[in-house]
Amino acid sequence: MQRYVPATPNIRIALFIVALWFAALGFTYPNKGGDFQEYALMTIALSNHGSPDIRPQDIAVAERLSPDAGSIEIYRRLRAGIAVGDKWPYPGFVDSKRGGHHAMHFFAYSALAAIPFKGAHGWRPAICTLAPLRVKRHIRTEHSKGRAWASP
Repeated sequence: MQRYVPATPNIRIALFIVALWFAALGFTYPNKGGDFQEYALMTIALSNHGSPDIRPQDIAVAERLSPDAGSIEIYRRLRAGIAVGDKWPYPGFVDSKRGGHHAMHFFAYSALAAIPFKGAHGWRPAICTLAPLRVKRHIRTEHSKGRAWASP
């Protein structure tokens, strides 16, 4: 009677790598610096109402999911800037011509992260954004031969 996984060594190695990847994903604390707040808010907005337009209820969800003091201050200042109608309510966010407020980044990356965020019903956006970031890094280094998003 076999007491191990009946698989070839290559399959076992692949399963081990996948298990390590999921373990690293689960135990990694995200870096909330740089553009994190913009991508996280766009992920929340896309999963809530299918639009990258950042609304007050999206900011409330972000405050609940990321309750650290630095993030709360950013969300407070962003909410105040939106309330008074600033053109730039907070660095990285801008008032759009259609009356909404958007992050200054293209939303495709957040759209990728919104899929597991919406499907998991409450995964932290930081965890959901780790996988697309690693895919982006792989595409950038492996498929473009080191050139930033150039065609191979």
